Amino acid sequence: MATSAVAAFTSASSNIYIQVLVIGLAFFIVAFPCVGSWLIFGAGLRRLLKNNNHLKVFNVCMATLLVVSVLPVIVNLVRTYTA
Repeated sequence: MATSAVAAFTSASSNIYIQVLVIGLAFFIVAFPCVGSWLIFGAGLRRLLKNNNHLKVFNVCMATLLVVSVLPVIVNLVRTYTA
């Protein structure tokens, strides 16, 4: 992702090293809180999902959310090809 950001947001007209440093620093600053919260959430979720009933409910919820997130794309495709 950082490589893509460097490719997209740097320009040859300015100092490339400063641009890469700023983008890298921004990713570094943002990554720690994001990865830290992901770690904490995952550790808590692992404790919760030791129970088979909780695991089944979690899997059904995740599957439902996945299907719901794909529905707009499917609806858009159907509208595009039927119109």
